[in-house]
Amino acid sequence: MPYIDTPELTIHYRMSGAGLTPIVFLHGNYASARWWEPLLACVPGAYRALAPDLRGCGSREHHTTRTGYLTRRIIINDLVLDLERLLSGLEIERVVLLGHSLGGGWWRPATRSAIRKR
Repeated sequence: MPYIDTPELTIHYRMSGAGLTPIVFLHGNYASARWWEPLLACVPGAYRALAPDLRGCGSREHHTTRTGYLTRRIIINDLVLDLERLLSGLEIERVVLLGHSLGGGWWRPATRSAIRKR
């Protein structure tokens, strides 16, 4: 599974498709990027799909702890910052966001951030 290292953690993600328009799939609470595998398998040719493991879920590794477990509560701004860092690391400027449950609940703060301003 590919990943991007950030100062706080390693962000694992799944990617499929080779199109020019990136779609970011954001999973719900207590899930992981694996939740999107059925959709990632059938991404139309014009799109490139990206599904990260959100902070505290899936395969994320936290550099700030010995055990890999969270040491504080996660807030929406953490998730937005993680997404910004992932997209920046992959040199992606504009995306289509698609979320489920928790992943759909923080799209509005994400669009107000630097993700939209790039």
